[in-house]
Amino acid sequence: MIPRTVTAALLVALLAAPGRAEDASAASLLVAEGARVRLLAPSVVDGLFKGTVLSSDADVLVVEMDRHVRVRVPRSAITRVEVGEERRRRTWHGLIIGAVVLGALGGTADVPEDCARLRTQGSACFDSRGDAVAGGILVGAALGAFVGHRMQSETWRPVPVSAVQVSVGPLPGGGVRATLAVSF
Repeated sequence: MIPRTVTAALLVALLAAPGRAEDASAASLLVAEGARVRLLAPSVVDGLFKGTVLSSDADVLVVEMDRHVRVRVPRSAITRVEVGEERRRRTWHGLIIGAVVLGALGGTADVPEDCARLRTQGSACFDSRGDAVAGGILVGAALGAFVGHRMQSETWRPVPVSAVQVSVGPLPGGGVRATLAVSF
């Protein structure tokens, strides 16, 4: 029996191998539909943009940008492609950072001598510096975990494009932009 890793490697190699010379650029930009991509296509969109590949053929990638705008990008205009491999949330990082920062702030809190009297007057206070640190750690951990969970980071893998790319397109407001990219 052939191991799964060998079978998968052979399948990927067969799918990625170009059959004809004119297919070489299409094979070098093999991007699956539904993949998160980061593209640089100066004649289509200014700067680097992110989106999800909706459809792909030998001539055009249709990408839905993060702002829910669909863009048709000719493969000949693409000078750089990166595929998103992983999206991670930063919940644990936020929890730790929040706990450390607010715990340290709690350690600097002023602890009044007459906390019992202040409580009878409707004020909240900590009985000791240790209570202040513990309160800061708990509140900081909760806030940090929430903020960290809301933040995401992506890991990007570059996809090779052909060695020479020439892109020509109109500029907004008139004019023409030409881009030459050479890969080594």
